[in-house]
Amino acid sequence: MIEKLNLNYWATLLLVFLIACLALAQADGKGVAMAPEKSVLLSTLNRPVSASVSGYNLGLFVHLPVNFRIADNRIHWQIRREGDRFTRSLNGQQPQLNLPPGNYQIQLSIGRFLMQKPVRIDSNSLVVSSFSAAIGYLRLSANEKVEWLIQGPSGKSFRLGNRSQVNEIVPAGFYRVKAMIRQVPQFRRVQVHSGELTEKHVHIPVGEVNLTATLDNQPLFEPMEWQIYRLESGKRRLIGNFHQHIQGITIPPGRYEAVARHEQTVRSRQFWVQQNTSNQVILALD
Repeated sequence: MIEKLNLNYWATLLLVFLIACLALAQADGKGVAMAPEKSVLLSTLNRPVSASVSGYNLGLFVHLPVNFRIADNRIHWQIRREGDRFTRSLNGQQPQLNLPPGNYQIQLSIGRFLMQKPVRIDSNSLVVSSFSAAIGYLRLSANEKVEWLIQGPSGKSFRLGNRSQVNEIVPAGFYRVKAMIRQVPQFRRVQVHSGELTEKHVHIPVGEVNLTATLDNQPLFEPMEWQIYRLESGKRRLIGNFHQHIQGITIPPGRYEAVARHEQTVRSRQFWVQQNTSNQVILALD
C-alpha cells in the first residue's frame, strides 16, 4: 500500500514538472516573436544623423569593380562651390569632410575616368554622395616608340607621345587605337571590360635608313640639313628634319626622297624602304 502511494506521488510530481516546462516554452516563443533586438536596430538606422553627431557634413564614396585594386592616392576628388572660387581637393575611396553651406560640384577622377555630381549642403545636415566607376586597365605596347591617339566611349580621346607602352585606367567600353610613326598610322580596336586588364600589342612594320652626307669622298663634318619626304598616292609629305651629316632613322616601308642641304648646295635622291631591312643613302655635296 505504501509503495503504491509513493508511485502516485512521483507520477503527480512529474506531471507538474512537464506542465511547467510547457508553459515556459510557450512564453519564450512569444518573446522571440516580438524580436526586440531587430526593432531597436531598425529604429537606430532610420534615425536622422546630424553633422554635429557624425563630425562631418559630407561623405563621399566610390563603388569600384569587384577585385579591382587601386591605391587611394589615385582616386581624386575635386570640390567646387558655385558662385565663388572655393575649392577643395582630396584623395581616397571614401573621404569625409566639413563644408560651409552651399551648392557644390563634385568631380571624381580615376585615371582617364571622370564623373561629376551636384550636391547641396545645408546647415546641421549630413549628405552622403556615392559614385559608381565602371573602369578597367588598358595596357598597350608596340615594337617601336610611336605617337598614340586613343579614342574611347562617347568620342572622348587622349594622346600620348613618343613611347612604346601605355598603361592607363579608363572607362569600360570600346576603344579605337591609333599608333603612328613618322605620320604613318596603324589602327586597332579594343574592348575594355569593367574590373579587368585588357592588353593589346601593335606591331609597327619598319626599316632602317642610314643617311650619309659627304664632301670630297669624306664625311662632311659640317652643319647641314636633311629633309625626308614620304612619296605616296602622288603626294610628297615631309616626315622629318635632321642636322647630322651621318644620321640613322627608322621609318615605315614605302617610297621616300632624301634632300640634303649644305650652304648653297642641294642634292636629293629617292629610295625604297622594306620591312626589316637596312638601307644606305649617301649624298655627295660637292
